[in-house]
Amino acid sequence: DGAWIYLNSGSRTDHGEVEDNGGAYPDLREEPITSAILRIPADSAGLELPNDEAGIKPYLFADGTRNTFDMAFAPNGDLLGGDNGPDADYPDELNWLREGRHYGFPWRFGTQDNPQQFPGYDATQDVRLSNDFTAVNTGTYKNDPTFPPAPAAFSAPILSSGPDAAQYRGDDGKPHDAAKEGPSITSFTPHRSPLGLVFADDAAMPADMRATGETSVAFILSWGAAGGTLTDKGQDLLELRLTRSVDNYIMTATQIARDFKNPIDAVMIGNKLYVLEFGAGGAVWELSFES
Repeated sequence: DGAWIYLNSGSRTDHGEVEDNGGAYPDLREEPITSAILRIPADSAGLELPNDEAGIKPYLFADGTRNTFDMAFAPNGDLLGGDNGPDADYPDELNWLREGRHYGFPWRFGTQDNPQQFPGYDATQDVRLSNDFTAVNTGTYKNDPTFPPAPAAFSAPILSSGPDAAQYRGDDGKPHDAAKEGPSITSFTPHRSPLGLVFADDAAMPADMRATGETSVAFILSWGAAGGTLTDKGQDLLELRLTRSVDNYIMTATQIARDFKNPIDAVMIGNKLYVLEFGAGGAVWELSFES
């Protein structure tokens, strides 16, 4: 309706650890203004967002999001956004973002608790860590007795049954595929870095790729995994079929294009999807959807 601007304010930590920037910010983890979705009036002029709980409250739409790089409104007006997980093998998320909700960061990833919040955590026994990732190599996964207590309740990410982007690391330390073995995953293979979310709601789209009843059709890109041993590295485009239930969505995720080079954003115009790649040698791709 043109009344609001929604902003992603990313996290300043990987998983809620102390990040003091060489002692410049002693004992600092997250700030009131970080790891959140903010909403400001579109007609704001000269607005300076305060960085304290009371001051940010009028602008705080949703909390506990780690890095929701891109958001989009579904045809029914619901706001959804992908969330990039930490440097450990926990699923990346797709969330139905609602006012006043908390989405778990840094106490929960997907529907799994961050073990560093519990006494006696031992990173050497953590099966979800890989030396491919910065936060692991720098030793920020460690016993953390002063980890802050969790808020009362979290909203869960959207469940996906695949058939694609559904790999996960089990408690046994082995790779699994939720699409083949179950249960559903919340919401994507770890480290895919989902972004570029768009909904297929234009009348120029083929009829079977538009919203029907409680089911919406969307597309989401994957920047791609920076490391790890799971074989699903992303850098592709997924078609999502999102069906709204009582208090959340459920979805399927199907790969329809692959071998992009770190795709970072997308825009849909009519029946054409434009995909932007990142960095030197990147391109803009045009994908057409025909009846």
